Parts: sequence; structure tokens; C-alpha cells
Amino acid sequence: MAKPMKSIDITNKPELVDVAEEVRAAGEPRTLRRNDEAVAIIVPIIAMPIRPPKAPTTRRLKPKKLTDADLAAFRSAAGGWKDVDIDTFIEDIYTARSVERIPDER
Repeated sequence: MAKPMKSIDITNKPELVDVAEEVRAAGEPRTLRRNDEAVAIIVPIIAMPIRPPKAPTTRRLKPKKLTDADLAAFRSAAGGWKDVDIDTFIEDIYTARSVERIPDER
């Protein structure tokens, strides 16, 4: 478990209050430097994620109202594969997968 972060009370340190307010107003972190050396980073609290992001939501399509033509097309497809030799079909699939393909040049 992570240790809680220690805090520094800046109520009576007006220069630090000014810096903190500038960082909050900008909404972006700032690096504190002494000469050419970075010594600390101040990050506005509002810019930090407070809770993990929500899982993406999925949008469901509204069911389409089926027409008589839709049902007729569905029924006409029944038995459409009855003349297909399954063993040859499976062999053709494996053969097609093993063929080395030439990549498209774009």
C-alpha cells in the first residue's frame, strides 16, 4: 500500500501561495528550479485523475423491424450450402491460409 503524501502548510507563506494559485489557474504542472537544477514539481490537484476512467460503453443498435421481404430472403437462404462437400471446403480453407500472400504496395 502506498504511503500517504506529506503536506506542507503554505497559509503563512505568501510567495508559495502565489505559485500554487498560478499552477491551479493554469491547470498545468510547473517545475521549480534553483539555478539550472530542477528541485520540485507542483501539480494542480484538479488536473490529477481522481478516479479511474470509466469502461467504454457500447451502443446497442435498435432492432430493425423485419419486413416480409426480409423474412422471405432469410427463408430462401435455408439449405443454400447443402451441395457443398465439407471435407473439400475445409481443405480449401487450410490451403488458402498457407499460401504466402504478396503485400499490397501503397
